[in-house]
Amino acid sequence: MAIRRPGFDECYQALPELTRPAQFQSFWNSVILSLKKVPLEPQLKLRLKRTFARESLHDVQFRSHNDTVLSGYLNIPRKLKRVPAVITFHDYLSDFERVNESITEPLSQAGIAHLYLKMRGHENPAVFARPTRSKDGAGAPTTFFLDQQGQPFERSFGVAIILDALRGVDFLRLNRNINHTAIGLMGRGLGCVPALFAAAFKPESVRALGLERPGPVWHEEWLQLSQSPLAREWNEWMKGRSAQKKELREKMRQIDPVYLSQEISCPVLMSTGLEDAEHPALPGFGLFNLLRTEKAVQIFTDEAQDPDHKKEHQQQVEFLIETLRAKD
Repeated sequence: MAIRRPGFDECYQALPELTRPAQFQSFWNSVILSLKKVPLEPQLKLRLKRTFARESLHDVQFRSHNDTVLSGYLNIPRKLKRVPAVITFHDYLSDFERVNESITEPLSQAGIAHLYLKMRGHENPAVFARPTRSKDGAGAPTTFFLDQQGQPFERSFGVAIILDALRGVDFLRLNRNINHTAIGLMGRGLGCVPALFAAAFKPESVRALGLERPGPVWHEEWLQLSQSPLAREWNEWMKGRSAQKKELREKMRQIDPVYLSQEISCPVLMSTGLEDAEHPALPGFGLFNLLRTEKAVQIFTDEAQDPDHKKEHQQQVEFLIETLRAKD
């Protein structure tokens, strides 16, 4: 079957018709309240070999939803007081390209801290390899959503990574070297979902939002167009006509950020690729067109334009620096 590839005109005019799921706000109020009952227990360990006169680099850990310990690193420019900060959220089964060179270093040079969080379950680098399934079933790809079948939805992987983002903002708010009213968020792919929710739920702290190839957003379109491992996993997870599957499909709408798009108040830069098969442009444009804040879009018409995402990262980082320095 031929894959549909919407052109620029169709993407530019995309506009989802929104009806919020029942109990959307009460659901999130409930899970956020339960998160507040989990002690944060933040830990920072200085990396002496990577700490220089101009910056200090820490390995960090803190507790989050489902009593999971999140990890990552926090890089803070030295000799400055209460600096702005950026939190980054990488894609599903995929990390940022050269994260230190492309994100951490330019932020540090601009006097901005960087909190890099590993998505839960992605602590082992082998997860990023995306192995293919062999005939005997060995080397099957990782499936964090499918693996939680039967769990209450409020404990599911999709809900958890959103709460992890809120926890990341809380973690920075406890650091006296960080200006917690000048935090930027940058997500790629699935990482855009927690970034969007955190921007909507923490407007007093989040002042800039960078979105690289957002998805899954506008689920109805994204599931039809995306050829990513995540889309295949979701389609497998939700297929079927049973009452349980119908209930699951309805509950999944609770983690679709299009329903929060009009609550985003900070400036937004979105980047998308018209030929990107894994992160289709049309759902991202649907989200973008719903935003009511200051916004701009960076469009790649051909994936050969920026194969290593170097230019894309650079423009996102420059946007975050410019916006946060203006707010600081």
